[in-house]
Amino acid sequence: MAHTCIEIPLFDYPLILCTSKRELARALQGKYPDLLNTMEARVAADALGPIGLSTGWFNELTTGEGDVICGVICVESRKDVNTVAHEATHAAMAILDFSHVEIAPDNHEVLAYLVGYIAEKITENWK
Repeated sequence: MAHTCIEIPLFDYPLILCTSKRELARALQGKYPDLLNTMEARVAADALGPIGLSTGWFNELTTGEGDVICGVICVESRKDVNTVAHEATHAAMAILDFSHVEIAPDNHEVLAYLVGYIAEKITENWK
């Protein structure tokens, strides 16, 4: 799978899908070339996910002031549906938090749709 940068509809939140830190570096080089030139970005990229220890992770890259630049999902295995669902849920929660959308028992439908959308994008990217 090559890295993919997607925008999440309605939320104006960029999300990078990849399978390795190497792909993440290529994605950042293409979409945010100045980001990799900063020490903060290199430290943030190094801190993202324990590749090799798990099959996936989600994290956000932020500026020094804490502003979100983009979210990153890495899923190493095509067959790991549990990890896809798990990481898609982390990403969806971060996107809703970023957008100041509260999740509660009476308004969780947006979370369910967003998790499904992100999981679908991850699996589409495998083809």
